[in-house]
Amino acid sequence: MAAENSFDIACKVDMQEVANAVNQAKREVETRYDLKGSKNEIAEEKMDLVLTSADDMKLKAVLDILQSKLHRRGVDLKALTVKDPEAAAGGTVRQRITLQDGIPMEKAKEIVRLVKDSKIRVQASIQEKQVPGKAGARLGQEPRRSPGRHCPRQIEGSGHRPAIHQLSLELAGG
Repeated sequence: MAAENSFDIACKVDMQEVANAVNQAKREVETRYDLKGSKNEIAEEKMDLVLTSADDMKLKAVLDILQSKLHRRGVDLKALTVKDPEAAAGGTVRQRITLQDGIPMEKAKEIVRLVKDSKIRVQASIQEKQVPGKAGARLGQEPRRSPGRHCPRQIEGSGHRPAIHQLSLELAGG
């Protein structure tokens, strides 16, 4: 009997890398010539980052610096939800960035639906902030069968690979 294989679809952000990227971005904002003399701030609040700047142009520059530092530290920018800028006290502009931890329920339901519609022999379910899946055999391979009376040829290869590839493209939005 074949062993059961499993996988998890999850979205996790390394908060230590986020903190390092924020510190690097703060240092660069302080030393950049075009941002000197104005109030620019990057603040951390649990799973949110709050950017404050004097105007929209400087806020975009601070956001660009932060995103480049996060990318260099290996934090996927798809895990960020950048909200619209809003007016703050003292004529400044504030923008909130939410870090995604786990998969939202709507997206998890969509993932489960895509897995089931792909006709792959996989059981997917929703558990807290991730979508675990179970398969009887390895996903990229059909079980090998020896040639015999009921099976005239040996079956090898990647019968399910195109469906898995298509599923990953749909989830990535491509």
